[in-house]
Amino acid sequence: MIGETLDSVLAQNYQNWECIVVDDGSSDNTDAVMKEYTKKDTRFKYYHRTKEYLSGGNGARNYGFKKSKGEYIKWFDSDDLMHPDLLKMQINNITTSKSDITMCEFSTFNQKKIVNRFQNKIDEDRILQDFILKKIKINLPVILFGKNFIKDIKFDETLRKSQDLDFIYKVLKLKPKSSFLKLSLCSFRLHSDRISSLYRNFDQKTLISSINVKKTILFNEYEVFNEYEKKEILNQYLSEVKSLLYGLKFSLFFKYLNYLRDRSILNTRQYYIIVLKLNILVVRELTLRNLKKLYRL
Repeated sequence: MIGETLDSVLAQNYQNWECIVVDDGSSDNTDAVMKEYTKKDTRFKYYHRTKEYLSGGNGARNYGFKKSKGEYIKWFDSDDLMHPDLLKMQINNITTSKSDITMCEFSTFNQKKIVNRFQNKIDEDRILQDFILKKIKINLPVILFGKNFIKDIKFDETLRKSQDLDFIYKVLKLKPKSSFLKLSLCSFRLHSDRISSLYRNFDQKTLISSINVKKTILFNEYEVFNEYEKKEILNQYLSEVKSLLYGLKFSLFFKYLNYLRDRSILNTRQYYIIVLKLNILVVRELTLRNLKKLYRL
C-alpha cells in the first residue's frame, strides 16, 4: 500500500517537495519499493532509523524531521492518500495567511468506497479545548507545520499509543496562528485490524501510554473547562482507566484513580461512586463476553 501513497505524492501539482521515508526495521518489501521510487524521482529520500532513536513510529518520525531540509513539514502514514492539490493549497494557505500551521478536512475510505467525510467547525479561540473534547477531528496528516514553529517539539518515543494526540496537544498548547481549508484533501484508509489490540487483548504497556497522555492533558487543562466539559474530559480519562480492570490490574486501576482524588478532581464520595460504577460495568461486560463464548461452544 505504500506504493499508492507514494504515487499520490508524485501526483502533487505542487512540485517543490521532498518525501522522506524512514524504515523502522520492516520485514516486508519496503526496501525494494523504495529502491524503485528513489530511482524514479530523486525527491524521494529513503533512510533506516539509526540506533540513537528508539524503535517504533515515533523514533522514525523524529529521525525523519532531523533529516528534512524544507521550510514546512507534513507527516503522512504509509497507507493514506493525498489529493493532487493538497500541498499546493496548503502551501498557498500557510504563506498568504502567515500562519504557523494550516489544516484541511479529510475523508476515510475502505477498499470499496469513501466511508465518511469529516468537516470541522473551527473556533480558533477554542481550538485546543475543542480538540481535547473531540468536538473537532484533527490528526497529523491534515496539518502542514511551519518547521521553525515545531523545531523544539519531539514525538515521545516511549509512547506506544496516543502519540499523535500527545504531539498535536503540545503544538496547540503553544497557541499557533492557524489557518483552515474547508476542503477534504486527505483520505485515510480504514482497516478491519485498526481496532486497537488493547480492547481485544489486554496490552498493559499500550494502555498505560494512552492513560498517561490523557492524564497529562486532564491535569493541565481541567480548570479551563466549564462544569459540563469537565465531565466530558474526565470521562475520557476514566474510559481508559476502566480498561485496566479487564486485565485484572487492580493496583494500577486504583493508582490512576487515586490521582484524581489527590488532585481534588474527585471528592471522597465521588471517588467511591465511580469505583463502584466502573467495577459493576466491567463485571457485567466480562460476564456477557463469557456468556457469548459459551453460546458459541
